[in-house]
Amino acid sequence: GMSTDPEIGSDVQPGCLAPRERYDLFGHTAAETAFAKAWQSGRLHHAWMISGPRGVGKASLAWRAARRVLGARPMPEAGPLGASAQDPVCKLIESQATPDLLLLRRPWDDKRKRWRAEITVEEARRAPHFFEMSSGGGGWRVCIVDCADDMNNNAANALLKTLEEPPHRGVLFLVTHTPGRLPATIRSRCRRLSLRAPSAEATASWLEQTGAAPDTGAALAAARLAGGAPGRALALISGGGVELAAEVNLLVDRGAAANDADIRKI
Repeated sequence: GMSTDPEIGSDVQPGCLAPRERYDLFGHTAAETAFAKAWQSGRLHHAWMISGPRGVGKASLAWRAARRVLGARPMPEAGPLGASAQDPVCKLIESQATPDLLLLRRPWDDKRKRWRAEITVEEARRAPHFFEMSSGGGGWRVCIVDCADDMNNNAANALLKTLEEPPHRGVLFLVTHTPGRLPATIRSRCRRLSLRAPSAEATASWLEQTGAAPDTGAALAAARLAGGAPGRALALISGGGVELAAEVNLLVDRGAAANDADIRKI
């Protein structure tokens, strides 16, 4: 379930911070290190596909990499791509005030008052136009597609043009839950960062340490329901999903003995 508030954005899970506002990332040191090394090498590939299950931290990783590319000072104690929320570059990115970052996501449909079902070709065409303009300070430009699975065929073709002609000092991050469904022409032009969910136990202890879960029981229940994906676990805790799942399980256990009132309540 995504947000239905045009101010929040179609890239935000309920109960979670917007990825642009999140400065920690749990469980993906290897992927962060791979990108940090590529960046430091001075030969950065122009397109990165970040894949993995929902709520695992793919968009958070994309924004962390974007901050680094756009010049945020490294903060090693916050991980290989860590940066401070107080850094001037991070503040600009968070307040959506930099012309050097483009976010492509499902647009808001003002007539129907809801998010469009897909990333439209008009949205995707913003990418080639964006990369044609030179950056404000002659530096780098970053485009994040969150998520690439939402592109229709025409949108994917529009984005492919940018992938085929690597932009000068430009980098694309494609967030995808189901990379196998993306056209091979797009996949073959991207470097892959595959994120796996941490174990339910590891995610549970992270939920407790960050104060997101009230106790060990709730933390473990949420982490198990989420398959270890930290973002999904957070969304379940904040949305009452843990309690709901427990009630559903009770009803299933009762089977035919369950009464109508309890079933209707759920």
